[in-house]
Amino acid sequence: MIRRSYIVIFLTLVYAVLWIGGVLTHLLEWKNTNYQLVFASLFLWTAAILSLSGRLSVGNVVKVLSAALLAYVAEIIGVTTGVIFGTYYYNESFGDKLFGVPLVIFAAWLILFTYVQHVVSTFQLPHLIKALCGALWMVAIDMIIDPVCVGIIQFWSWKETGAYYDIPFSNFVGWFVVSLVMFLMFPLPFFKQVSSHLVGFTLILFFTSLAATAYPIAAVVGIVLMIADVIFLQKEWQHYYKTLHHSLRKVLAN
Repeated sequence: MIRRSYIVIFLTLVYAVLWIGGVLTHLLEWKNTNYQLVFASLFLWTAAILSLSGRLSVGNVVKVLSAALLAYVAEIIGVTTGVIFGTYYYNESFGDKLFGVPLVIFAAWLILFTYVQHVVSTFQLPHLIKALCGALWMVAIDMIIDPVCVGIIQFWSWKETGAYYDIPFSNFVGWFVVSLVMFLMFPLPFFKQVSSHLVGFTLILFFTSLAATAYPIAAVVGIVLMIADVIFLQKEWQHYYKTLHHSLRKVLAN
């Protein structure tokens, strides 16, 4: 049987290659929408699997999957009725769909939910305040993702516009409400998942890199979020550094 650690290493390498490839594709202006959408789906599914690659209890896995499913259902309602987020539709090439919503959107919500859960679990605050912080963090992430996915990658399109890069304000209200419900219904008070943290952080870095050339406000939001992450989780980043430094010393010694 293939060792679990080997699978995680393999998926990490795949994720890294797709991450670098995505940034280079944008910087070098390689245009092939169909290939971009296929690789984007693979990128997000790989990231989602990595987010759950740690030692999670069955109960926590059920909560994470349930939260992502709730968000996916909200997307279906949103696409079908225009309620919650506003009126929008997904690109026809963006993978298999269920009621107009690509299945990979489930993976995207899962990644963000586990990442933000990891961040807010470090806050010594009441559950309601943590949920509010988590919902605001999710909205800030969408302020980076949405302009890039609409204007650069063209994953979806809005039928109405707004002041923030032509994205309607209703979208951010919808993100806040859905995220708040997720954090209230599926709390993970002691959720510490290194893989979820690093995948989420690098995903923000990815979209911030893409936003930098066309959407400066979104890029600034991304930079602020990453700085906040490092500040709030300073001890964890110090641990990552020490672990990496120790591993490199062992490799060089051999």
